[in-house]
Amino acid sequence: MNINHLRTTLFSLILIAGTLVESRAQAVSVLSMNLPPNATSCTPSTVTLNLQILCTNYIFDSTNYNIVGDTVHVGVYYSDPGICLPAIGFPIHNVNMGNVPANTYTVIATAYFDLSATSAQAAFPWTVISCCNATPAFTSSSTSVCPGDTVNFVNTSSNDSAHVWYVDNMLIGSPDSFEYVFNNPGNVDVKLVVYGSNCADSTIQAITVNSLPAVDLGPDVDFCEGTSTLLDAGPGWVDVSWSNGDSTRRTTVSLPGDYSAMVTDGNGCVNSDTITVTELPAPVVDLGGDTVACTGTLVFLNAGNAGSTFSWNTGDTTQSIPVSQAGGYAVTVTGSNGCSGYDSAFVLFTVCNSLSSEFGKGVDLYPNPVETELTLKIQDGTQGRVNYVVVGVDAREYLKGTVDKKSGQAIINMEKLEAGIYYIQISNGTDFATHKIVKR
Repeated sequence: MNINHLRTTLFSLILIAGTLVESRAQAVSVLSMNLPPNATSCTPSTVTLNLQILCTNYIFDSTNYNIVGDTVHVGVYYSDPGICLPAIGFPIHNVNMGNVPANTYTVIATAYFDLSATSAQAAFPWTVISCCNATPAFTSSSTSVCPGDTVNFVNTSSNDSAHVWYVDNMLIGSPDSFEYVFNNPGNVDVKLVVYGSNCADSTIQAITVNSLPAVDLGPDVDFCEGTSTLLDAGPGWVDVSWSNGDSTRRTTVSLPGDYSAMVTDGNGCVNSDTITVTELPAPVVDLGGDTVACTGTLVFLNAGNAGSTFSWNTGDTTQSIPVSQAGGYAVTVTGSNGCSGYDSAFVLFTVCNSLSSEFGKGVDLYPNPVETELTLKIQDGTQGRVNYVVVGVDAREYLKGTVDKKSGQAIINMEKLEAGIYYIQISNGTDFATHKIVKR
C-alpha cells in the first residue's frame, strides 16, 4: 500500500468514526424481516431479523417477542462496549416464538441500543393458520358498552380439552363463562385460548367501551327576585331528563335550588350534572306614596338603598330628588348584585292661602351664585316671624335660622358648604317660598 492510499484509508476511517458519533441513534437498525410462510398454530414459528450495526464490536444482548391482540412485537437488543471498531456489520438473528395461535397479525420488529429504540421495521402482515382440532369460539352479551356496564362471556368452543380467558392480556382464569365490568373508555380485547391434542388456538373479541356523555350545565348561576333563568343541557342528546320534570334541552326556572339534568347519548350511555341556582333579592323601593304639598314648597322623593344606581324619569341619577312641579315621578334602583326595584309616586301642589305667591315675590337672595355669605331679604314688609332652612339635593337640612324682624334680612354663612345645588325654604307660618341657590 503506498503512502497516498494509506492516507486516504485513514481519512475515510476518521470520517466513518465521526459519522458514528453523530448517528448514535442509528447504531443498530433493522434492514429486513423474514416471516415463515404457511405458518400453522401447531408448528413453532421463527422470525428472522436482518440487521445493520455501525460498529462490529457492538454487544448482542438478547431478543424477545410479545403478542398483544393481533400485533406481534419482535425486539433485538444491543449495547455499547465503550470503544467502537468502525466497520459496518450485518448480523442475522432468529427469534423462535413457539406455537402462535391462529390469527392474522401485524408484525413489527424494533432494534434497541442501550435499551433505547433506534429503529422500527415497517409492519408486515402475517397469517397463522389453525391446525388444531379444538375450535375456539365464545359469545358476549354486548360488544359496545358504557363505563360501569357488565358483559357476560360464554365459551362455545368445540373439541377443547381446556381453555383460559384473557382481558387485555390479563389472565382471568378458566371458567366456562364469566362476567366482566368495563370501567375505562377505550377498546378492550377479550381473548379465549383453547387447547386440543398437543395444540392451542385462540379467538379475540374487541369490546368498545364508550365514553360517558360530557354533559356540563356550567357554573352555578344567580337570578334576580321576580325573574327567571334558563338552564341548558347542551346539544346532541338522545334524551334529557331534568329534576324539575322537563324533558327538553333547555328549562326555565324561577325558584332557587339544585337542578340536575340526566342525558343519554347515541351509544345509550347516561351521565348527569347538577347546578345550584340562587335567587338574589331585588331592592325594595318605596317613595312614600302620593303627596300633596303647598305651592312654593319642595317635596323630596327618596328612593333609599344607599350605594345603588338610580334612574329617575326626570333624568336624575341621585338617591333623592327635589320636586317643585306637580306630576308623576318614578325611579328604578339597581343594586350592586345587578337586581332592580321600581316605584312611582304622584306629587300635587295646592295653594294653601291667597298670599303664597305674593310672599314668594317679596324674597330677595344675593349674591347667587354665592361663595361665602348669602343675604336673604324680605321686601314685602311681612310682619311676624320668618324662618329659613337651607336644604341640599339629598333632602338634608344644612343651615337654618330666622330673618331679623327689624331689618327684614338675614346673613347666611355658606362658606363651609360644598359646591353644588341647594334650596332655601322660607316660611312665615302661613306662606311658603322656595328658591334655588348655587354654591361655588
